[in-house]
Amino acid sequence: MLGATLLIILHEVYPEIKRMLEASIEEAKLSPI
Repeated sequence: MLGATLLIILHEVYPEIKRMLEASIEEAKLSPI
């Protein structure tokens, strides 16, 4: 099932994306443009 595969991929990749987002947010706070 494609949906299940997508869920598994999302579950594997999401923490990495979340970490990247948090890092970019922190950078934005440190250097307001």
